[in-house]
Amino acid sequence: MRTVLGALLAWGLIASLVCGPTAAWAADTVVILSDFGTGSTTPALCHGALAAGLPDVRVIDLSHDVPVGDPATGAVMLRRIANLPVHTIVLGLAGTGTVPPPQLVAFQTSRGFYCIGPNDGLFGWVVKQQGVFRVVEIDPAMVMPGFQGDGTDTWNLLVAAVVRFCKNDRDLLSIGRGFADSDLVTGGVSECSASRAEGDVKGIVLREVAKERVRPEGHGLGYAVLTNLSTGALRLAGLRLDEPLELEVSRGDERRVIELRYDGRSVDASDDSASADGRMRVAVLEDLLVLRPLPDFRDLLTPGASIVLRRAQ
Repeated sequence: MRTVLGALLAWGLIASLVCGPTAAWAADTVVILSDFGTGSTTPALCHGALAAGLPDVRVIDLSHDVPVGDPATGAVMLRRIANLPVHTIVLGLAGTGTVPPPQLVAFQTSRGFYCIGPNDGLFGWVVKQQGVFRVVEIDPAMVMPGFQGDGTDTWNLLVAAVVRFCKNDRDLLSIGRGFADSDLVTGGVSECSASRAEGDVKGIVLREVAKERVRPEGHGLGYAVLTNLSTGALRLAGLRLDEPLELEVSRGDERRVIELRYDGRSVDASDDSASADGRMRVAVLEDLLVLRPLPDFRDLLTPGASIVLRRAQ
């Protein structure tokens, strides 16, 4: 009897080591990120479709306010998925309302997360930070025979892909066919470099963000650019946003320096692009810095421009 019990306990230990904690698989956790807008009914339809196919599913709404046509901003919102339970499925629905529909992929990261959605850079930060273990291109014929691809039902196809994927023991080949991870679009994501000795942070402008976005109060966001400068990198360099800082911008042979102003507000705080005191405003989106260029800096602060942040001289 003791031998049998010992064998069962040993098998249980081996299974837990190989398969991971049983609790992690007790229910499927799906995190949704979309550009539907908070006033849309589509998120509720997604919840309903997932619940119908997976009765025990746990659905988390990360955000439905990704600016339309702006996967870089959506990618920023996914930078912290490592804080979610391992085996979480990230369902990216932003950028899926186009005709023809975008290329759709599903992949498992090297850390055990799953991402399902468009291959347009939305998962760029996830790929950069976690790496890719396996990936497939979603085949509509395998998931939803008769899929039209008219731009209105792509979200439905992706929800159906999640359901089929989970019901087939998370087998990626049940929803798609082989795909090279080198073909995953990362949107030119690159990490910034922080220098503690020199007290500066070097990076680049990623892209313009949310120029057409309209707040509920009717105020536009104005012109702003997203950088790859993170608040964590500032801390490593011994810098704080509430101290006098200056920004050096260079593109080709042109180089200019300007002081920054941070007033603790979010990126949505104002639609004013210029500061009355002649300093450029800086805000934080997730943990990346967003710059609100003064008019005479707009031609210089474009995607790919090199930037250095340091204490004001």
